Amino acid sequence: MTDTAVVGSRSIRELSDAEFALRYRCDRITAEIIRNAMVMAVRHMTNALQRSSFSPIIRDQRDMACGIFEGAAENVDVVALAEGCMLHIATAPYNVREVVKEYGNENLRPGDVICCNDPYRGGNHILDVTLVRPVFVNGKPEFFTANRAHHNDMGGSNPGGWNGGSVSTIYQEGLRVGPTLLYADDRPVRSTFNLFLDNTRLPHNSLGDLRAQYGACVVGERLLHGLVEKYGLDVVKGAVEYVLDHGEQSMRAAIAAMPDGDFEFEDYLDDDGFETDKHIRYRCRAMIRGDRAELDFSGTERQCEGNISGVWSINASGAMIAFKMVVDPWTPLNAGAFRPVDLVFPAGSMTNCLPPTSHAASNVVSSERTASVVYGALAKAAPERAFAENLSSTGIVCWGGEDTRSGTPAPFVNMQLSFGSWGGTAASDGLPYCLSVVGNCSEIPVEILEIEYPFICLDKEFMIDTAGPGRFRGGPGITYTNRALVDCEVSLSCDRMRYGPWGLEGGGASLPQALYEIEEDDVPYRLGWSPVESLRPISGRFDEHGRADPRGGVYKTSKWSHRHLPAGTTLRITNAAGGGYGDPREREPWRVLEDVRNELVSREGARRNYGVVVKDDAWEVDEAATARLRVRLANDRASTLELDAWRDASWFETGSRG
Repeated sequence: MTDTAVVGSRSIRELSDAEFALRYRCDRITAEIIRNAMVMAVRHMTNALQRSSFSPIIRDQRDMACGIFEGAAENVDVVALAEGCMLHIATAPYNVREVVKEYGNENLRPGDVICCNDPYRGGNHILDVTLVRPVFVNGKPEFFTANRAHHNDMGGSNPGGWNGGSVSTIYQEGLRVGPTLLYADDRPVRSTFNLFLDNTRLPHNSLGDLRAQYGACVVGERLLHGLVEKYGLDVVKGAVEYVLDHGEQSMRAAIAAMPDGDFEFEDYLDDDGFETDKHIRYRCRAMIRGDRAELDFSGTERQCEGNISGVWSINASGAMIAFKMVVDPWTPLNAGAFRPVDLVFPAGSMTNCLPPTSHAASNVVSSERTASVVYGALAKAAPERAFAENLSSTGIVCWGGEDTRSGTPAPFVNMQLSFGSWGGTAASDGLPYCLSVVGNCSEIPVEILEIEYPFICLDKEFMIDTAGPGRFRGGPGITYTNRALVDCEVSLSCDRMRYGPWGLEGGGASLPQALYEIEEDDVPYRLGWSPVESLRPISGRFDEHGRADPRGGVYKTSKWSHRHLPAGTTLRITNAAGGGYGDPREREPWRVLEDVRNELVSREGARRNYGVVVKDDAWEVDEAATARLRVRLANDRASTLELDAWRDASWFETGSRG
């Protein structure tokens, strides 16, 4: 254990066995057994939800999370969490607390399940539905099991709810439900179910997913009852106090190990989908004082017209995920870790928008940028733990229409996440091909995608010369290409299309995101190869060779909706790579050679970005030429490195793979 800070005046570790038993009503071993049993209970809930859900977004993509909570009304705290979508996990304490407080403990009965999808009540966006079930012991609700899962559609003007650049109020997004009874005495409340099923394009999936969420809550309740029967309520509640105190102590100790001071950082969103030439500023000041911290987002832009302004809970989630990941990544997350950290979100800002502002895309845009500025601020406080910027924009390509493959038209909606790469760190290259930390979802396998939806996935691969150069480079950029088999309506919601993720400590920025369109009749496409000059830029900034250029594509923004895609049209998205960490000239030549061999860096990229000469006729480093080149670059800072070298990435060379 890492509990070296204090509860009151003494740490848990400093307590004698007798003092521990007096405080927590159990011994240390029992407390740890109960803690782990609760985590395992949440894992069982997660497995039950995943395996019984109907929608690929839950079943395969795991865009969901479960948890166990303890307390009453406004004092509800999250005790146990497990693997799942981090954005749901870190927002859950706020959402469950608001639901229980508004519905009222006195109104709860055994067998009840309360549902809510309102972002302004501590949620994410209306597509994320939370279910909360009270766990009664001796006639009183002592615990709550809860989960949240992403439903593919909640009505509104656009399939899948991603209304980028087309709506400005939450009333236009679709069905919004406050705390409402979904099950009473374990019987479905028909009127509530009808409310959901009558307002979605996918009632069959929604019905199956709501039932799966209910089942997961019941699984957690049964396991909690088993713990109480075995150890007694007083012992279990004492172990809960231990779990929360341990989480608090661990966080306080980690904060105390950091230097005191104020550390600031700012970053920008490309635009809001309406004002396409206006960058949107996010600013964070991390103030460290002893074993406490405050994250102040004053100076962040006012809420915007487009639907990317974030509610306070989603940004609190992004901020706490980033803070814990950098400061105290070693212990499980629970409410105790939140206690030593204060968050300041100015009302009416991008981090705390006021109703009726629309924010359907906020959980993949606003919260990610909130996390980015926390990373940037903490990089100044603890550079040895820092990492360059990652994808930080879970690019959503949302497809909708009618699947006619069986001969009987059936509505479909698919929200496809765009996986990118992480930035380099002080000790290693950035992770390739993963979702940003606030997402932490899986990817729908190609086989499932092609079975469930009328698409064909033509390729998915890394892109050469796209990673931010550095002593430790970022993860490489990724591209994938899907061909529509039927007429579709497509929406896009992402960011990082104007500027690539930033580097740190002299590292370079990486490839930004971009979206292309290819019409099957116009472009030859064989085994992943197509002439890059034939790609039609849709979103992003390109020149005639596909390289970044201010003239842009069809859209000046990466947040739009309602684009008709005829059957046979192909979409290609190139995802952001990770930024580099440290001076690229300090990267060991053998590492650069390995990247050249693995087709992550070209020979010209090695020379241009790293000062490493790889022989044209052999897979070897020309050590003499490399030494001369690096000396010249060191003596002439003006011609040192193209730190935005992805502009000349080999991927975009005319006639190369595109």
